[in-house]
Amino acid sequence: MLKTGLRADKALLVCALTACAGLMDSKKGFKIHALILKHGVGSDVIVGSVLVMLYARCGGFSEAIRIINHMPLVDDFSWSVLIAEYAKHGFIDSAIKLSDCLEKKSVPLWNALIGGYSELGMNEEAHKAFGKMQLEGKKGDEFTYGSLLLASDLVGLSYGEQLHSQTIKLGIDSSVFVGSALIDMYSYNFECEAAIRIFDVLDEPNLVCWNSLISGLGLNKLDGKALCALRLMMVFGLVPDNITLSLILDSCSNLRALREGVQIHTLASKLGLESGVVAGCALIDMYAKCDRIIYASRVFYELQDHSVITWTAIVGGYMRCGMWDEAKELFDIMPERNIVSWNAMISGCVKLGRCTEALQLYHQMHNSGILPDQITLVSLLTICYNFLLKENGKQIHAQVIKNGYHINNHVTMVLTEMYHKLEVHPYSVLSFGSSDPVLGNGTVEPDALSGNN
Repeated sequence: MLKTGLRADKALLVCALTACAGLMDSKKGFKIHALILKHGVGSDVIVGSVLVMLYARCGGFSEAIRIINHMPLVDDFSWSVLIAEYAKHGFIDSAIKLSDCLEKKSVPLWNALIGGYSELGMNEEAHKAFGKMQLEGKKGDEFTYGSLLLASDLVGLSYGEQLHSQTIKLGIDSSVFVGSALIDMYSYNFECEAAIRIFDVLDEPNLVCWNSLISGLGLNKLDGKALCALRLMMVFGLVPDNITLSLILDSCSNLRALREGVQIHTLASKLGLESGVVAGCALIDMYAKCDRIIYASRVFYELQDHSVITWTAIVGGYMRCGMWDEAKELFDIMPERNIVSWNAMISGCVKLGRCTEALQLYHQMHNSGILPDQITLVSLLTICYNFLLKENGKQIHAQVIKNGYHINNHVTMVLTEMYHKLEVHPYSVLSFGSSDPVLGNGTVEPDALSGNN
């Protein structure tokens, strides 16, 4: 459109920024931001809110704050996005501090904090925030309960059932968000029959609900039924989207069903979705798990747009096939890396038993300024667990506390297992500089985990 000489108005700029936020593409978003400043609409509240969303989702919090400081009016959307993204990126203290600074918190602001806790698996904190919200006399809406339900898999089935009862009392149990969250909750707790019953009573299940059902069936290792659900969904006239195809391809991966996977690939081509990031990554993953890394590589090179997500998918594919050298070669030439990219390599090293490489990768990630998340920390703790690296484990434990993951149930469980094994084998503990063969082909420098600390 721009090439034709037409000028983008505010509505189009907002749409373009929203697309960049959805793709977490800060580079393109920055170019559109420059266009916004050129057109003189940077002080608009709606434009400012979407800019805050873009930068916050991409981890550019200083830029997001700068935009907020120049906004004539900061709406609840901007505050809620900032709180939620602080929490999602592991900056829990910043999220709480910002939330506490706001004297009057609306339901969307509470939802941002609760949703952020839920995504990090900090279920007790999400529940406490919900309790404080209720003390202020505010009733939750479908998004409140949806977030709590999505987090209830680690809290337990009984808590999820209590939330289910409350949604029934409020009359929001049949909403799309709550309905799909209930299906997810029961599926995560391996109560697949209950999930199916909830799906069956929904008046008009939309694509989101069908995707939740297919996801739940796959999670409960009912991958054959997931494929049947796709066929039934299409009989009812619903067209699968990228998410549907991604879930089905995951089921094909689990079944190592190459023939069905190729059929889904054909369907994706007919729908024009095979070149999209989500379906493309799922295809790469499926072919890699079916030991067809050549096909996976072909899908990667045929994608129209290579992003950090697609690069991560092919690198992860090589790692799954045990092809360390090829994966490392691609990883080294990646134009951009995010936390998922680093995790693909580090967790892959754990599976391949490459202790030294995993620690060295973490050292490089630390130097690049990327903070570890739950997956990174669990992978590193697993390395310390498997190779009895006591001092390393202590340093990672300190990083866990620093990043606020010490109240995450999964991380706590792995920490407990690690210390238990280290106590069981007190004389087998290795140190950083050890030349013991178990560390691989090289040694790790003393600052490998903590940089200069």
